[in-house]
Amino acid sequence: MNLAEQLLEAFKGFSGAHGQTEVSQERTAGKQKAKSFIVRNPLTLELIEGHINGRKGVGAIPINEQNKCRFGALDIDLYPLDHNELIDKLAEFNVPCVVCRSKSGGAHIFFFFKEWMNAGDFRDKAAEISSALGHGRCEIFPKQEQILVERGDVGNFINLPYFDSEQTLRYAIIRREGAYVEASLQEFIEEIDRVKVLPKDFLTLPIGGPVDLLPNYIPCLRTKLAIGVGKTVIFPIAVSKHPKFVSTINSIKYEVAESYSDSKIADVF
Repeated sequence: MNLAEQLLEAFKGFSGAHGQTEVSQERTAGKQKAKSFIVRNPLTLELIEGHINGRKGVGAIPINEQNKCRFGALDIDLYPLDHNELIDKLAEFNVPCVVCRSKSGGAHIFFFFKEWMNAGDFRDKAAEISSALGHGRCEIFPKQEQILVERGDVGNFINLPYFDSEQTLRYAIIRREGAYVEASLQEFIEEIDRVKVLPKDFLTLPIGGPVDLLPNYIPCLRTKLAIGVGKTVIFPIAVSKHPKFVSTINSIKYEVAESYSDSKIADVF
């Protein structure tokens, strides 16, 4: 396969629609203004070639008609953003991904999988990763756990990297021999192959701590407890009406103390 074909294959998602974005030179709050819209036609090789050649920017919808995904992303809109520091944090947690510069200078962190996985499962794990990175409020793609195709739902799209690839600002940044390199499209494709994993391996990543830590609590709370902050464990007390998650503050303190006998516990309300 040529580079365009490989890019299309890597961003396979919803088969009946794709996104397009018309970018202007105006900026609002540091972000480049753009008009984005859904086109109810498949993302084709011709469109990918036009994207790479700078004719028209396109985006892919991660969630498919069966509510599964083979790629996903975190969209961090923070300006200015230290991409190198972000890459180092991801490496510290051994997260298999590729960090790309977005069109406005933020970051798209892409994840690629060898098999289709449940969109809801991906979103849960991606939320743990974003929390560990300190960007817990960033957007997660796919943005839906479920779409109703019979109702006409198509999901949200994310802009693809390497628009106008020869002079793109939407490039991947990779770490090579201690240096941070702006990757070519060829190098990006090679990096995708390197980081692509099975869904089960992604879902069992221990983000800063054992994945079985306090299994009865919701993912964001487990992540806060797992990563900690030095010897201080800081966590939100989250309460859900679901019986599985209902617990008193005292029982949470007890279980945390059992796992962190020498830690200082700070309650954040």
